[in-house]
Amino acid sequence: MSLAGKTVLITGGSSGMGFASAQALAAAGASVWIASRSEKRLQDAAARLGKGTRTSTLDVTCESEVKAFFEKCDPFDHLVTCAAGTAMGFFAFSETAPVRDYFESKFWGQYLTARYGSQKIRPGGSITLFSGAANKKATAMMTPSAAINGAIEGLARTLAQELAPIRVNVVSPGLIDTELHAGMPADQKAGLFAMVAQSLPIKRVGLPEDAARAVLFLIECEYATGSVVSVDGGYSAI
Repeated sequence: MSLAGKTVLITGGSSGMGFASAQALAAAGASVWIASRSEKRLQDAAARLGKGTRTSTLDVTCESEVKAFFEKCDPFDHLVTCAAGTAMGFFAFSETAPVRDYFESKFWGQYLTARYGSQKIRPGGSITLFSGAANKKATAMMTPSAAINGAIEGLARTLAQELAPIRVNVVSPGLIDTELHAGMPADQKAGLFAMVAQSLPIKRVGLPEDAARAVLFLIECEYATGSVVSVDGGYSAI
């Protein structure tokens, strides 16, 4: 499928895997439209992506804002929902509030975006959601991620039927080196990344561009729907 003349809306498109996806899609000939909560990040991202990039401020956790945005927006061809956030800790001792915030951002943000955005997708279009590798096997302290990612993948499989002929797929990344980890002390981040890299068959953590290639594949492959593409360096296979 050629993406020339196609418009792709990417929520969370101003940074991380969303921004890398915007770069890959633009390079493939698509017109990219990025949305996020931060106007400054949007403008910085648009400057890097180049002329013709469309931007919109949007808080995907606010249902009324998401609904109003899609009611007013122009039709487009493909929707990519990149959601960030994290909450780690042992289940019995974790505070509930951070886990609820994580659900609001990653699950409900994508749910609402797909719910209202699907009404503006042109024939032949698709939705690409983001889950994560934590639900593929049991890992201590990762209960919130396992639950959220499992919910997203279950949602996508059902939407692939309910929203057909719109195609609905999921990218499931492992540990990716994005701005999400920028707040970690440098030595702690280096130690975590080295430990994870050593445990993986390919011996490195992921880059945003790795996930972006999966997004591009799922948009271009017209025979893919209800699919989950793992981009985790082999984490889910070992």
